[in-house]
Amino acid sequence: MVDVPDTAYINHAWSKDKWKPIIAALYRSKIAAIHFGDFPVSLTESEWADAGHKNSNKSSIGRLSEYAREGRILAVSYSGHPALSGGRYVGTVGSPESASSDSDRMLLLVCEYGEEVEPQNAIVDYISVPIGANQDQIESQVDDLNNEAAQYVHSVIENRGSVDSDGPSYKILKGIQLNKNDVEWVWNQDFPGLWAANKRGTIMGWNTGDQHLYAAYYSAVSDHVDIDRLDDVYDIIGRDKSSVWALSEGQLEALCGEYLRRQNDSYVELISAGGSLSEADIFAGIENDDREIVAQVTFEKKVDDAESKLRKLLSYSQDDPAVELIFFGPKEVESKLPDTVEDTKVSDIYTPIEEVLQKFESGMGTEFVEMLLSIKLSGGNPKI
Repeated sequence: MVDVPDTAYINHAWSKDKWKPIIAALYRSKIAAIHFGDFPVSLTESEWADAGHKNSNKSSIGRLSEYAREGRILAVSYSGHPALSGGRYVGTVGSPESASSDSDRMLLLVCEYGEEVEPQNAIVDYISVPIGANQDQIESQVDDLNNEAAQYVHSVIENRGSVDSDGPSYKILKGIQLNKNDVEWVWNQDFPGLWAANKRGTIMGWNTGDQHLYAAYYSAVSDHVDIDRLDDVYDIIGRDKSSVWALSEGQLEALCGEYLRRQNDSYVELISAGGSLSEADIFAGIENDDREIVAQVTFEKKVDDAESKLRKLLSYSQDDPAVELIFFGPKEVESKLPDTVEDTKVSDIYTPIEEVLQKFESGMGTEFVEMLLSIKLSGGNPKI
């Protein structure tokens, strides 16, 4: 039985050029780190709260400690550096049973901050401290740092974070070392679902769409299992679902668009699917009979939200017989919707997404499904 850790992400998306050498250094060292001010010099959530930092800061420190303590499968992006925006590390931290842990501690890193800093010099020094170390524990180890780093940390503590200097600028980061024998770089092109499910913010649990992260880990990283299709991951994480649920939202739109194309001669897409359009995802035309198709595509399982999407789609009809409306949604939702919405019989326009995939698999286009679900690894890391 494979132990399946929870999932989370950490993003290094600092946009200023002064951060680029630090981001490159973290990438080279396979470290995931956060920065929410230099004081307090602590990895304890309560000390951040006592110092008056806002909830997001103290919560982030708490999450970092939690991931190190309990273990996680992490997606770690370094997109603040343009050379590293094409993928991310996927690997483990902490001590899940599925990985051999290189460290059960956390890192306090002193980094030089500036555009001209060489990446190999960006991490001035660091100390390994107990998980969730408080300020007293960290202070007891400060002198283990080299002189340059120790002097800065002492200055931060003495001045409660207000440090003025005519010399180099520094940042204190709090980080965790990815298990070096259980991490790989994965490219966005190989995992479009992972790419499309990009999580915003700095550090958080990866909940919605976590199958994409699990698929990347168990295909590209783990030595315990090997999968070559996205839907294979459901056997590992113990979920009983149709293969369609392994797709990303964008892939589902592509599937439904291709379904319409194969069912209609002279089918042409009139505008790119999805994007900022909220009422519908597919706008298409049938050239040989002057007909238009407007479709909504969704994984939405909440009945109220699905009905709201359906009502928005119906606003496109205006009783025009030349406009065909189609709602692609989960099979289980159809039976829970009202029989009629806005004088339209729901069953007349509702197509379950599970049935769409099943039609492809049963002969409409098995090769297309294989293209959507198969995993092909490019391999290699960014050269930086």
